Amino acid sequence: MASQVDLFVADLAGRNVRRLESGPRSSGPHGLTWDGRDDFGQRLAPGVYWVTIRAQGLRGAVRVVMSR
Repeated sequence: MASQVDLFVADLAGRNVRRLESGPRSSGPHGLTWDGRDDFGQRLAPGVYWVTIRAQGLRGAVRVVMSR
């Protein structure tokens, strides 16, 4: 059964800078690679970002460090 999944990257100020996925997804493992760009295709500065997922009324986040 599929459920709505939203996966996005936010900066430390809490602004969403990139929507990675949005739509129905089946249960089970999935993979995704972020290229370090924002929604406009611009490279983001190295630093700390939050990758957040929302699905089935739940939310989780992990802190990631992007370096060049």
